[in-house]
Amino acid sequence: MLANAGALVYSIDVNNILLFSRHFDKVTSSTVKTSDHDTCSYDNTGTPVPDMEAEILRSSDLIISAVPGRDYKVKNVPLRVGCGLINVASGNNFDGDMRKAAGWYVPRVGAVTRRCLLINALIARVARESGVAVGGQGTRHDER
Repeated sequence: MLANAGALVYSIDVNNILLFSRHFDKVTSSTVKTSDHDTCSYDNTGTPVPDMEAEILRSSDLIISAVPGRDYKVKNVPLRVGCGLINVASGNNFDGDMRKAAGWYVPRVGAVTRRCLLINALIARVARESGVAVGGQGTRHDER
């Protein structure tokens, strides 16, 4: 949803860093980093970046975490002034230092909100797999 509104959206997980962005009225994705056995990540121009995850977090205006494990914490890095944190997970993914440094912090969203987000994700997946337009702009997200 944020990429469709024009934001650059990075999705960081254990194996990949994906970038979602809107170009020419459609949302596209590209792999920024894959975890192979390299000790270094590369930006979209091929330039080595020693710790891309930390750089992405430091430059973000908003960080949303949805990792379901209670033991997971977002990497603690200095935040951009005014950066907001939203915890969508059932456990708290941000430690106290990050919460104090944030411009604003949403500690929890309700179960109904999480279920609505899940339903939206499922609808988008079904629409994508069937080739139906999604996203309010009448564009197909599977065209690349």
